[in-house]
Amino acid sequence: MRRIKTYLIIVNLIFLTGCANKAMPDTYVENYDYQYRQWSDSIAFPKVQQGSDNIVYIYKNGFIYFMEEGNDVLVPLCNKVDCLHDRETDQQKIKECNASVDLEELANINPDKDIAIAKCGDYLYCIPLSCYETDERILYRYALDGTAKDVVYKWDGKSSIIVNWIIHRNNLYYAEKRYYEEDEEIKVECTIKRLSLNTFFHRPETVYTAEENLRVLTWGNLQAYGNYVYFEIISMLPKEGDSQKEENNGYDYDRLYNKTFVYDIQADKIEELQIPDMPKSVHVLGVQFWQDQIILDPYDDEKRGDEPMPVYIADLDGSNLKVLLEDVPQAGYFLSDGEYLYFFDDWMEDIDDWLRNPGKYVVYDKDMQIVDTFMTPLNENGRAQRFPVGDRNRMYFTYEKEDGTWGVKCWEKKIGEYRGKTITLTEIMDR
Repeated sequence: MRRIKTYLIIVNLIFLTGCANKAMPDTYVENYDYQYRQWSDSIAFPKVQQGSDNIVYIYKNGFIYFMEEGNDVLVPLCNKVDCLHDRETDQQKIKECNASVDLEELANINPDKDIAIAKCGDYLYCIPLSCYETDERILYRYALDGTAKDVVYKWDGKSSIIVNWIIHRNNLYYAEKRYYEEDEEIKVECTIKRLSLNTFFHRPETVYTAEENLRVLTWGNLQAYGNYVYFEIISMLPKEGDSQKEENNGYDYDRLYNKTFVYDIQADKIEELQIPDMPKSVHVLGVQFWQDQIILDPYDDEKRGDEPMPVYIADLDGSNLKVLLEDVPQAGYFLSDGEYLYFFDDWMEDIDDWLRNPGKYVVYDKDMQIVDTFMTPLNENGRAQRFPVGDRNRMYFTYEKEDGTWGVKCWEKKIGEYRGKTITLTEIMDR
């Protein structure tokens, strides 16, 4: 019996290794790729994931739910017949629910802010408390039929923080900050790491380590498409001299270090995404995916947000760069649902106006022709709603009312019919 078990383990390892090494195309692979359509510049932690057979998975308030599109019934992802799921009050029973995410995060002021879910293959994944120092961080795996919730990997110690993460083609990519003491000073090491989900024994490997002399402000903003992973770093460089060291904490706020990198998975190579002949004040801040290419939207720190800049498109590795659009307001950003490309601009000079400006979306088709424009409705607090664009047919997002109740809204897309009007969001679920 032991020989049979050993043989089966070896065969399984060979199979998984073969799948991991098999070359995959540089197109979007449904069911296994990072769902870039659920990302926006203000929502780096997706709460909605698209499944097969018109199933949508949604995270909210410590639980994972699923819903069949058109049926509009939100169900906890747990098939235990004796489980009360999100209606349970006993903390131990809540943790035993297959749909629950560790509820310790609910003690924070904004419990949902830094919690994300990611679908890959026949599972959903989640890392609770991803942005906070804890004694133990866990990668959970949830069966799509609600039959199981398993621990895939544990990180121990309080010396590091997982800033953000994504799942792409059976790999976990995550941005980590590790704090350590050297020469009686607290220092930080910023790395991008990968954890294969296709191996029997899980061991993270370092993909990239940032320069030591940076004071990192933003780290990660991970995205992926095809055989490439993208990440961003925004930081300040240390002052070259000791003058004015006490002021600005020893850093020169005029010397920004903003870069976006592309990691070639197959070649195991990292390059900075650059636009030739640009001044030092211009930075590439992230990418967007469009027709199996990347959009590079540069930002000039010496210009106002409403000033125009050219927008570029390139191959996934940053090569074959060319101008996509001329004179686009640089504070805007692009999102794509695979069928249409959306440009969103809500920049205002005064911060109070900006918070209440619904902004305008401009919609392009695959020939880069403008086919529609629309506005988004305001939240109850009067602020503009920013959300992912979802797939080509609809978009879902959760909302919460002042009395603590929450629900799900849906945008049934009718691109071509809005002509500058405000879109209608339908409340399909109220819990």
